[in-house]
Amino acid sequence: MDSLFLTPGRKEKNKEARDKDGEVTFDPSIAQEGNMSSYFRIFVKPNTICHNPALRPIQPANIIRHRTSIYTEGDRNIDEIGNISAGSGIWYGPDDKRNTHLRLRTDINSNQLGELAAVLWAITEEPLQNELIIITKSVYTLKGILEDYKKWECTGYIGTPNKEIFRNIIAALRGRGGVT
Repeated sequence: MDSLFLTPGRKEKNKEARDKDGEVTFDPSIAQEGNMSSYFRIFVKPNTICHNPALRPIQPANIIRHRTSIYTEGDRNIDEIGNISAGSGIWYGPDDKRNTHLRLRTDINSNQLGELAAVLWAITEEPLQNELIIITKSVYTLKGILEDYKKWECTGYIGTPNKEIFRNIIAALRGRGGVT
């Protein structure tokens, strides 16, 4: 145990936070309903060896941890000839040199992809040991990351819109050593 899993007390705090639009902590545990073998979909050659197992980095006790809050926003644009692009804004604070924006060419006409890209960027750019608070107005993003992913994992994300980026976000969150 690395103290990132949600204890009954932390789960109760999450429930209260959801009711009051407060900070909700991501639960990195894997959903377990039914037979454990239904969660594994592995397509590799039988003799393949994994050299990078899926483990969170070990956190030394004396490491300095910072608390970072990041605001994210998604957008989309269609130019005069019909090309679609998703955009993202990532904001740390006034005049912060880390404030940035992203633009993705896509065929998906949705603000949601831009928001998800901003969240993934924020998760992967912040040092793993730091506590990370992501502030977003996107109910779609929050619900997907905090609730729906458990159902999606049970079905292998079949039929899930934006499944590739949601998978990457969940994997990045699980790989963090700081509370997110």
